[in-house]
Amino acid sequence: MTRPPRRPGMTLVEVMISTAILALLGIVLAQIYVASQAAYSTGTGRVALQQKARRTVQRLTPRLIQAIPATDTRNAIYNPEALPPMTSKVVYTVPAEPFDPRSPSYREKWILFEQSTGLVTTNADEEGQADLVLARDIHWLGLEVLSPNSVRITVVVQAPLRDVGGNTRDQEYRLQTTILIPYYATR
Repeated sequence: MTRPPRRPGMTLVEVMISTAILALLGIVLAQIYVASQAAYSTGTGRVALQQKARRTVQRLTPRLIQAIPATDTRNAIYNPEALPPMTSKVVYTVPAEPFDPRSPSYREKWILFEQSTGLVTTNADEEGQADLVLARDIHWLGLEVLSPNSVRITVVVQAPLRDVGGNTRDQEYRLQTTILIPYYATR
């Protein structure tokens, strides 16, 4: 007995096997895509947080290094006592504008952080003007005086991040640096 000639094409079993293989490959590729999207989102969020923290430090540094050097009776920079909770403040003295070396005059400046508002502010450069906002949406700013001429700045920023499962969590970045106030003469 002879078999009838086979018609060109694929059998049902071959079609089902190839469909299953393609579906499996599609699932794997979809998971790779979702994981890469999550990694991209985390990375770009982290970069944005780093930039915000760096900008904050860059805005504070020039203000702090303009403080006059410490003397035997006065520190160049100090933390005031009795601050409200979740508040950080540093006070320093700068030459008044315009500065006359024959009869120098000075004025106190401050940098203040209140966690309730997330704002970093400083008093205006000229009397009678409104306080200046140096940074917004800061989770925490620590201003710790280490010595009469140095302060440690700790900036903590947060932003919401959506993970692969659609859940939202806070991503945090912390930047810490020490600012030294230049001395023109030793104490």
